[in-house]
Amino acid sequence: MLKIKNVKEESGLLKKEIKAKVINYITAAMGLVAGLAWNEAIKGVIEYLFPLERNSVWAKFAYALGITIFLVMITIYLAKVMAGKASGNEADSEKDPSEENKKDDNIKEQK
Repeated sequence: MLKIKNVKEESGLLKKEIKAKVINYITAAMGLVAGLAWNEAIKGVIEYLFPLERNSVWAKFAYALGITIFLVMITIYLAKVMAGKASGNEADSEKDPSEENKKDDNIKEQK
């Protein structure tokens, strides 16, 4: 009987994980569609500003380089933000529990 209960619990967890993955994939797909739409819009602007007779290839390379630098900067920033949050959580877990208890006792005494 215990095995059947464990199987049911695991299948429930598996269903939740599958739903979460599907939602993540759908969200990523929507982001891709939005990115492709922006790509087309920016390509249109480049073609408008730099007609084919001129150096449109160089403009596209400049656009690609600019976007790459911008995205690298954002990625570095996000990595630092996430590292800061992770280190902040670790600092909380490294605190001495007795210190927290002393603070709680002091607060109770003040009331």
